[in-house]
Amino acid sequence: MESDKEILVEYHQKYAAAKKRTCILVTAIVTAIVLIVTAVCTLGVYFGVYYSPENDKASIKPKSLMGQSCSDPCILNLVESIPDNLTFVKGAPLHSSTYEGIMSLMANAKETIEIASYYWTLNGQDLPYHDNSSWEGESILETLISSGRDKKIKIKIVQNKPKGRNNNTEALAKYAGAEVRTLDFDKLLGNGIIHTKMWLIDRKHFYVGSANLDWRSYTQVKELGAVIYNCPCMAKDMGKLFDVYWYLGVPGTTVPSSWPSSYSTDINSNTSMQIQYNGTAATTYLSSSPPPFCPNGRTVDIDAIVDVIHKADKFVYIAVMDYFPTTQFSRPRKECLLYQLSQRVRGKYHLPE
Repeated sequence: MESDKEILVEYHQKYAAAKKRTCILVTAIVTAIVLIVTAVCTLGVYFGVYYSPENDKASIKPKSLMGQSCSDPCILNLVESIPDNLTFVKGAPLHSSTYEGIMSLMANAKETIEIASYYWTLNGQDLPYHDNSSWEGESILETLISSGRDKKIKIKIVQNKPKGRNNNTEALAKYAGAEVRTLDFDKLLGNGIIHTKMWLIDRKHFYVGSANLDWRSYTQVKELGAVIYNCPCMAKDMGKLFDVYWYLGVPGTTVPSSWPSSYSTDINSNTSMQIQYNGTAATTYLSSSPPPFCPNGRTVDIDAIVDVIHKADKFVYIAVMDYFPTTQFSRPRKECLLYQLSQRVRGKYHLPE
């Protein structure tokens, strides 16, 4: 299985000759109470938590913070993958591992597990080389199969159209009774990929982050994400994003010119959700991309990212896999999302071209 970067480079090379031009924005989650900038791609999910009264010295709250309130006792935990043998200095911040976060979510599942994914290589044998660190991915796959087979939990998976067979999802369908649907972007939009990594549990708990369903994402690649527990108010909105993917995964389906109202949301950059995370007040909304996949009320990724950057009071931290290839492999440059993002940030801070 090719790496994310190899696949994206190949995609851009193929896509450069296409009539339609979209641009892929690849970022990693950076989470703080003041600001979160997260992973988005041709089809991605952005999760922003960007406000705490303790950090706000302004007497007037921004309009976008005047949304509905959530009384759920939401818990937000950052999770990360640190490559094996990568050691930080003593005293460096440490978070739970991505593996621990995903395993915890599955342990909490009572009725449903819904997963949006790019590709699946959880078994060591899925790749042409062996590494003992593949055990975490294999453990996740085994636990997921057991969840469906033994605990009778309903499993639904949306995946990007694979180049060949996907042994992992085939095994889940066969042994765990998983329902699997595939998004074919060539047919839906002319080009593109699903790059979302989402785990949604009982529409009550969820994970969103950068980690693929790939054993390397747990032991060989730096990944960052967030696991949110006991938060139905946001999990249900995440469920609406999954429902969009699920609908489009039906063979022969086309993207609606206008989405039915059942897919709409009133949680967005203008009416964000007021939530207590770990006892701290915060404001949250979800965004998605590409725009044709955003029903009424859904904020588009680039608008969400710029919105959060504009609200930053003290700092903006951005972690990306690559900032350059989107302008290297796509033309014209002005149609690229990263170019648009750079221009809008430069405009706010009066930075030179």
